[in-house]
Amino acid sequence: MTFKAKLIDEDHYYDLRRKQLMATLVLVIPIGVAINFLELKGWLLWSVLAIAAILGYVMYRSGLMIKSLTNQSSIIITPKLIQIQKGKKIVETLEVQQYEQILVETKYGLQHDDLSDIKNEIAGRPSRNRIEFHGYGQSRAFDMQIESHYMIHQLGDIIEAWQATSIEVSTLTT
Repeated sequence: MTFKAKLIDEDHYYDLRRKQLMATLVLVIPIGVAINFLELKGWLLWSVLAIAAILGYVMYRSGLMIKSLTNQSSIIITPKLIQIQKGKKIVETLEVQQYEQILVETKYGLQHDDLSDIKNEIAGRPSRNRIEFHGYGQSRAFDMQIESHYMIHQLGDIIEAWQATSIEVSTLTT
């Protein structure tokens, strides 16, 4: 049983993700309504299309920046080990047993999986897929990019395996 996800190394990732969401909402809703329901002619049509092109470019650039922030490293989690991988090389290996407590989210999810996630993202409270390890004078926290429901299921199985051990598994408070 193995879970692998991209690591989010910088909080700047969440700012970029929020900007991309805002640009998407601005692009899709008002410009879509303007083009579909209003009879735009001449310079007004070209102005709306120019704004759409500029916002599209902003979305594209922020998408590239988001991708660059998550393509740096990944985390591989098993019931016994946590490994940090950069490229194809394992740069760090941690044993789960060296920690007394593991803090997990109440729910892990995909980016913008439901409307409450979108509302919280707009308000500046992004959903994070975080896991923290504490104990014996050490602490580590990892933010991960979960890309499928299967990944959520894999992580859930590993958390259940941890709960069956002597390590305390608790819920993160935000």
